[in-house]
Amino acid sequence: GTNVFNGDQPLETVLNRIAEVKAWDQPLFFVTFSHHFNNFLAAIIGNAGVVLKCSDPDTPARIGAEQLESTAQQAIELTEKIRAEMASRYGDDVVVEFCMRYGNPSIVSALDELRSAGVERLLVLPLYPQYSATTTASIFDAVSDELQRWRWLPELRFINHYHDDPAYIDALADSVRDFQAEHGVPDRLMLSFHGIPREYFLAGDPYFCECQKTGRLLAEALKLPEDRWQLTFQSRLGPKAWLKPYTDMTLTSLAKAGTKNVQVICPG
Repeated sequence: GTNVFNGDQPLETVLNRIAEVKAWDQPLFFVTFSHHFNNFLAAIIGNAGVVLKCSDPDTPARIGAEQLESTAQQAIELTEKIRAEMASRYGDDVVVEFCMRYGNPSIVSALDELRSAGVERLLVLPLYPQYSATTTASIFDAVSDELQRWRWLPELRFINHYHDDPAYIDALADSVRDFQAEHGVPDRLMLSFHGIPREYFLAGDPYFCECQKTGRLLAEALKLPEDRWQLTFQSRLGPKAWLKPYTDMTLTSLAKAGTKNVQVICPG
């Protein structure tokens, strides 16, 4: 399988969301990355002197370090693009801060920066396209935990998701088209999302449904027939059932069925 990824994919969606709330007088804007993104960047900051010294280019540690470095660079570049675009559109009216859910810069430090800047209106945008209590809601919890310590609170708005935003779907579709223009069209395009325990879905978490909608809209944008794409879930842990079908088992089944070429995009 080949990973198809466009590091720019959330940018236009971010800009659209800001435009929607620009009716606020001088909104101040705060961006937080997903915890997977954040752990990668924190690992680079904290452990670069150890991990990056692996001399064998084929060792898992060396390969992993290079992947972390690439992910961290994508996070940095995306943040700078958002800041630059906000400055060109709104000048000093919009201040952008970013932080890590489980790393540095932390949510607390970013909020402190905004408080020092005199924030009066705060927009929180977690960069998880699909909402889940395990991800998006944990950011809202962390922000709320810090704000309850403030004597004076800014006006506050949270953005829950952008799983079906047209700009997001278009960006995903463009990334697939660009990749296939260079590498060819596969027998099957697999849309692999990070999984969550099935019991969370049964308890009312909308993540599964939002992943399904993202997948359907992307397939429609690419004009894919039903037998040319498949949605799966990865990264299950422990003995409990997680969302299905599982990515690894699906790949095994496709190989046994004679599928020769699979490309994988992770749209979550």
